[in-house]
Amino acid sequence: MRATVESQTTILIVDDDPAIVDALRSMLADDYLVVSCDNAESAVEYVRVHAPRVVVTDCLLPGSIERLLSQADASGTAALLMSGSPETLDRFAAQGRRILMKPFRIAEFVAAVENAF
Repeated sequence: MRATVESQTTILIVDDDPAIVDALRSMLADDYLVVSCDNAESAVEYVRVHAPRVVVTDCLLPGSIERLLSQADASGTAALLMSGSPETLDRFAAQGRRILMKPFRIAEFVAAVENAF
C-alpha cells in the first residue's frame, strides 16, 4: 500500500542529467516523494524552504556543491553524494560525507538512501 503524498518522506535528487534523475526517481517513487533539481543553486533554495529528509546529489554539479551541503547540514537534511570519480569521492569521504560510487546497483542505491536517515 502506497502512502499518501502528505505522509511520504521527501527525497531530493540533484543531477543535471535528466536520464539519471528519471532512473533514480523510478527506484524510489513507490516509497518516497521524489523531487528534483538540476543544479546546486536551485537545490540550496529547495532545501532551505522544504528541508527534505535526504538530498541525493552528483558531486560534479553546476554551481556550488559546498553551499548545498552546508544548507543540508543547517536544515537537518542528510546528504548522499554520488560520483564516478574516485578522487572526487575521496575528497568528500575525508569530510565524513556519505558517498556512493557510480555505477551502482539498484539495491545498493536504495539501501544507501534508507541508511542516510
